[in-house]
Amino acid sequence: MTESVSESAVIESRVFAVTFVFNVAAGFFLALQYYLPLYLFQNERFSVEAFGIFRLFLNAFYYVVNPVLFLIVLYFVCSGNLFERIASTLISLITGSLLGYWIGGLVGFPIFASLYGAELTNLPLVALSAVQYLPYVPFGVMLSGFAILAFFDYNQRWHAALGVGGMSVERPLGVTVLAVLYFIVGIFDALFLPVLLVYPFLVSLFTSEFLVFMTLMVFFVVSVIGQILVGVGLLRGRKWGWIPAFISGISSLVVTLTSFVVALISPSLFSGLLGLLIIVSLFIGFVFSLVIVLYLLSFNVRRYFGMINPPSTSGGT
Repeated sequence: MTESVSESAVIESRVFAVTFVFNVAAGFFLALQYYLPLYLFQNERFSVEAFGIFRLFLNAFYYVVNPVLFLIVLYFVCSGNLFERIASTLISLITGSLLGYWIGGLVGFPIFASLYGAELTNLPLVALSAVQYLPYVPFGVMLSGFAILAFFDYNQRWHAALGVGGMSVERPLGVTVLAVLYFIVGIFDALFLPVLLVYPFLVSLFTSEFLVFMTLMVFFVVSVIGQILVGVGLLRGRKWGWIPAFISGISSLVVTLTSFVVALISPSLFSGLLGLLIIVSLFIGFVFSLVIVLYLLSFNVRRYFGMINPPSTSGGT
C-alpha cells in the first residue's frame, strides 16, 4: 500500500508556528514572573499597592487575553484541518509548545536577570528549576490548542446540522436590547478614558509609576474593544457573542453572591449609609445578572444563536 503525503506528514507547519510563538511568550512570562517583583521594588521603587495593581492586570492579560488571542489566531490560521490531519496536528502542538516554552525561558531568563542586575552565575540553577516544569505547562497549552481546533471543527458540523432543516430565526428583541447595553457600556468606557486622565490617583501613577498607569490604560482599551465585539456578536447571532455574555453573567452572579456572603460574615464593612447603598447596588446587580443568564438560557434565544443540540439523525428510539 502506498502512503499519501497527507498520511505521512509529521508536522503541520502553521499549527507548529502558531503554537511555538505563543509558547515563547509563555517562557518569557515565566522569567518575568521570577524577576519582576525584585526589579520593580528595588529599581523602580514600586509601592506594594502599585505592584499589586500591575501584577493583577499583567496576569489578566496573560491568562485571559493571551489564550483568546491564541484561540483566534489558531482558528484562522489552521481552520478546518484537524480531523483530516489529526496525527500531525497533535505532534505539531506538542513540539511547538515544548520547544517554544523552552526557548522562551532560555532567552528570557538572561534578559531579565541582566535587567535586574542579578549574578549570572546563579542563572543555571534558576533555569534548571524552571525547566523541571517543562512537561506540565506546555501540556496544558497543547490540550487547549487541540480543544480549540476540535471545537471549531465540530462547530462547523454543528452549524451544518442545524442548517439542514432550513432553520431561520428572527433576532429576539431582548437580544437587541442586550447588544445595545454592551455598546453603551463600551462607548461609556471609551468616553470616560479622557476623564480618568485627570483623576488624582492616575495622575500620580502617570508621574511616579508610569508602567502601572500604561497597564491600566491598556486594560481599559481592551475592555472597550471587548464590550463592542460582544455587542456585535449578539446582534449577528454568533456563538462568540453568546458565550462571553453568558460567562459574564455567571461571573457577575458569583461576584455579587460572594459579596453578600462577605457582608453577612463582616457586617462592619457595610455599615452606615454607604454600606447600605453598596448592598442595594449588589442586590440590583445580582437580579440583573440573574435575568440576563436566565434569558440567555431560554430556548428561543439559544436557538437564535445556534446553542441547541442538532436534531437526531438516528432512527432508533
